[in-house]
Amino acid sequence: MAGSDSTLPDGMYAEWQGRVFPATGTVRPPNSMRLVTDHPEEGFEEVTPGRFRRIVPTSELTALFNLQTYCTWMGIRCAVRARNKDGTLHVEWTGGNQTRAEELGFEWRERGIFYRTVPESEVTDLHQERREIPLA
Repeated sequence: MAGSDSTLPDGMYAEWQGRVFPATGTVRPPNSMRLVTDHPEEGFEEVTPGRFRRIVPTSELTALFNLQTYCTWMGIRCAVRARNKDGTLHVEWTGGNQTRAEELGFEWRERGIFYRTVPESEVTDLHQERREIPLA
């Protein structure tokens, strides 16, 4: 579950025919993934100007994974949800302790999830993790 390709933004990806594409699941047909790209590719259809997609069976994929960026702020492991142009990070903490979250200036998002914006200079261990998704 470690490692990353920091050139890719957070999200779901599929490896197909030796290449990695942003991906989302589909309902129809079942057991397939929607691969997307910003470049014309053989077998991909243009769905909006400059955006192309292809639906492939999951059986043709060699890997399926999610990438997520994490950091440590004030000794707390947080997920990074956005990097802002002003040098701040929008972070999310799932610590579940509302009292502690409020002490740290987090705002309530939904049950057990809290968020806040922090200066990037205050975080340590900024890294991206790859989590494999089983294909079978």
